[in-house]
Amino acid sequence: MLLTGESFGPKYQPKPNMSLLEVADWLGEKANIFLRLMREADFERGIHYNLTYQKIKRVRQAIIDEPEKYAHTYEGKRLVVFPIYPPKRLVESLLECSKLILLSATLYKSDISKLTDKPFGFLDLDSPIHKDRRRVIVDPAPIQFNYQTDPKLVAVWIRKILNKYPHRNTIIHVTYDWGRKLKPHLGKVLINTKDNKSDVLRKFKEKGGVWLAGGCAEGIDLKGESCTLNIIPILPRPNLGDPIVRKRRSLPGGQQAYDLTVLRKLQQQVGRSTRSEKDYSLIVVGDKETGRLIKKYSDKLSKTFLESIEER
Repeated sequence: MLLTGESFGPKYQPKPNMSLLEVADWLGEKANIFLRLMREADFERGIHYNLTYQKIKRVRQAIIDEPEKYAHTYEGKRLVVFPIYPPKRLVESLLECSKLILLSATLYKSDISKLTDKPFGFLDLDSPIHKDRRRVIVDPAPIQFNYQTDPKLVAVWIRKILNKYPHRNTIIHVTYDWGRKLKPHLGKVLINTKDNKSDVLRKFKEKGGVWLAGGCAEGIDLKGESCTLNIIPILPRPNLGDPIVRKRRSLPGGQQAYDLTVLRKLQQQVGRSTRSEKDYSLIVVGDKETGRLIKKYSDKLSKTFLESIEER
């Protein structure tokens, strides 16, 4: 988030429903206001006004230079402007070096080509973890799950997998909202919110069980015996109600970028439970779209991820 209407105070609130070009014009007007305030203020207040003035100028110029990389939305009376791709200035500062090495298991060639037109090398290295120790079984549910699906039907598929692979410490990757909807249908399970995630993670590692894990695709390290079953009922699709998601999807190549974001997040969820060559976990994915997406983008996915996939 680069800027909100709150930066200007109640006297200078944004007009409702402005286009991006109108936002740039509006920011120009506000920059002039803060420039005048800065010149008229005492030293300390002048510093505050100058910082706001510089911030407005940077955001306005970025929108003018690369409007396709920015989006905006309204949250009540607040205007929020944000980049949908890395801004040019940030990329240029990143590339100001003789050699840059980026390391990630979920970095695709298309990610690099969006950053620069300079030549680059891309290494798809073997994983130290044998594929038999990180099997990803695509076991589709009878229907396609989406945000409108009855939670009882999703819970039926989850219970089927829990019964098929019983007595395992299990993480079930869901959104926070889906966690709340599924909890009444799954009995005695752990569930977390944004605020207590670390506490629930600690409890799961100490006592095991079944965990409805919201927002746990990243930053969760379930090594050893702490998790041997990893269930992913629904693919982690970005919310199409989010303006940044809508803007990215509307651009040329936007659908592919959206699909690869889904698969990237899936890879991150898969990777929570097999953390070293000595670990073992079974990952089961229920979304019927999984196989189609993996086949469609197989030339873009890592070979270590592809070789671990088994379709039922």
